[in-house]
Amino acid sequence: MTSAACYRFGHFELQPDERRLLGAGAPMAVRPRAFDLLLALVERAGHLVTKDELHERVWPKVIVEENTLRAQVALLRKILGPEVIATVSGQGYRFSLEVTYVGAALATAAATPKHNLPHQLTSFIGREKEIVELKELLGTTRLLTLIGTGGCGKTRLALQVAGNLLESYPDGVWLVELATLAEPRLVPQTVAAVLGLKEQQGRSLTQTISEHLGSKHLLLVLDNAEHLLAACAEFAHAALRRYAQLVILV
Repeated sequence: MTSAACYRFGHFELQPDERRLLGAGAPMAVRPRAFDLLLALVERAGHLVTKDELHERVWPKVIVEENTLRAQVALLRKILGPEVIATVSGQGYRFSLEVTYVGAALATAAATPKHNLPHQLTSFIGREKEIVELKELLGTTRLLTLIGTGGCGKTRLALQVAGNLLESYPDGVWLVELATLAEPRLVPQTVAAVLGLKEQQGRSLTQTISEHLGSKHLLLVLDNAEHLLAACAEFAHAALRRYAQLVILV
């Protein structure tokens, strides 16, 4: 664990002073320009960073072609996952994962994050019966699906339950957001990005995820899966068969 200030997202840790990126605690190979680009995006996570701003930050006072920027973004997507950096057509890029900044004074004492659940800006009121029922069900089943009409609050309820169960899963509670995912084949890649994993030659990502999990006891929350049901079912079937302590809430 470092004593320097750092940014944490998913299972990654970005250390600006050391110019180092860790994935699940292991150093990741990142080229200097790609590192500068990642830092610029992470510092403004959730916001549009224009192409001009990125050019000025990564290649100050140097004229480079636009495809140079695209190439560096492509390198980062191979490391972090295809959905982590979103393209804003004709304008620039946006870092999609929620980022936690740990200052130098806190980095040494701060525990490694065991969840990536977003901080809720409003209080959760009601649904006490459903919360109790869901917590009981998650104690007896390894795959639980919430269904209901659009806008009825499935995501908010799932996040509330997941947040209440943080202490029940020693290896964390991890939210995998699928709402913006258009390609079913990218479901394993999105899960891998949240867990800080990358594809290995000769192995499927589902295999890589399963092997990484080992004997870990954790909860995966697959949010907005309705348009990717077949892909999510395939992933859940393979992962649950390989990993005895995985629990999935869809």
